[in-house]
Amino acid sequence: MASSAIACNVANHLKGDTADVLPLIYQDGINLIQWQRPPNSALREYAHYLTSDSNHFSVFKSRLTPDSAADILQQELPPHRHKQELIDDLTLLVDMFCTLFELPAASARLSVLDSAMCPKFHTDKVPCRLVSSFCGPGTEWLENHQVRRHKMGHNSQGRSDKDAGVFIHPRVIQQVGTQDVVLLKGEAWEGNEQNGAVHRSPMPIAGESRLLLTLDFSD
Repeated sequence: MASSAIACNVANHLKGDTADVLPLIYQDGINLIQWQRPPNSALREYAHYLTSDSNHFSVFKSRLTPDSAADILQQELPPHRHKQELIDDLTLLVDMFCTLFELPAASARLSVLDSAMCPKFHTDKVPCRLVSSFCGPGTEWLENHQVRRHKMGHNSQGRSDKDAGVFIHPRVIQQVGTQDVVLLKGEAWEGNEQNGAVHRSPMPIAGESRLLLTLDFSD
């Protein structure tokens, strides 16, 4: 791999401009990795096609191995001149995810969202999850020292994150870029209990849907 420019903003977050940054999720204290990718116009065009009103695509879910991903995606995704570019990118991400965590397969979900799927800040009860928005706004997250974990979830008593005091001020909310690849270390990662990456789905932009990929551990 090419050398990567990697920067540390805070103790729990690392970002870089190549895939070299992804293995750093294994570092103690790191619970969010952001691979900043330059916008790909072909991926964006196909993503907009999948989310358009003229298309009936809504969600794709499957167990994918690095060897089976391309064939399954070819069968399941609708035709378009840039379909292959998305298949190639998804296959690469499945391969990277499985290699990084020594998994035989990944549980993949590619979904069209016109509302915030998880609108409140939370952590995932998984070892680690990969997320990427191919169009629409990227995932929002909070640095460890900017979040009051004891005010999240049921402790918010039905109030919004802001009203419950989950964060000090809206300006502390971070957001990843569209097409960036993010690893979110969850509560089920050994040694990371009570320290999962705090994140939420962004509010949708008026008139624009989101095409979201998630990859999870699979047997």
